[in-house]
Amino acid sequence: MARGDRRFAAKRAINANNVAFRRDWISSHPFPEHNGFKVSCTLLRHQLLREGHEIVNVDARAFHYSPRGWRFFYWRALVTGRDADRKFVALHAPNRTRRIIKSFTRWGTMSWRTTRRVTGHAPQTGMPLWQIPFSLIVGLAFYSLAFLGHFQPRCRPRSRRDRDRAGLCRPQLKMNRPQSVAFKPHDFE
Repeated sequence: MARGDRRFAAKRAINANNVAFRRDWISSHPFPEHNGFKVSCTLLRHQLLREGHEIVNVDARAFHYSPRGWRFFYWRALVTGRDADRKFVALHAPNRTRRIIKSFTRWGTMSWRTTRRVTGHAPQTGMPLWQIPFSLIVGLAFYSLAFLGHFQPRCRPRSRRDRDRAGLCRPQLKMNRPQSVAFKPHDFE
């Protein structure tokens, strides 16, 4: 929302595309390696908080284009579920029972939050009353697919070959020499 939701923004995660660091600092504290979408960002945030760093949220907003069709919507929801499971394993517990319980509680929490936010913010956004049920259906469908992403075998391929086939591995770049990047002196002042 253009005016913002301060309660939500205060808990907002850092992502590689919405955070700034001094060059010398981030080069000595790189994002943790993880084969998930935005998982490394969450792990870095928790590492920074554990080390006592303060994360400052500024009042800057960006607007994203709407999802690029139903295939993207489906893929993004499944990846959201898969990565929520990966974050839970990395930060809390690899125990399968606790992971299953967490997936059910996350589904319930996100479904309730979606319902509350759509119905609560509809008047502020000018959403007509007849669009609210459709908006709820889309939001609840997303988090139901994300819930399935916790358990979907195609989202959690077992072997390297399966991960490559699913396009979930980062390409491994082989370099003979380090690459250098040229920056202007005023880029990091």
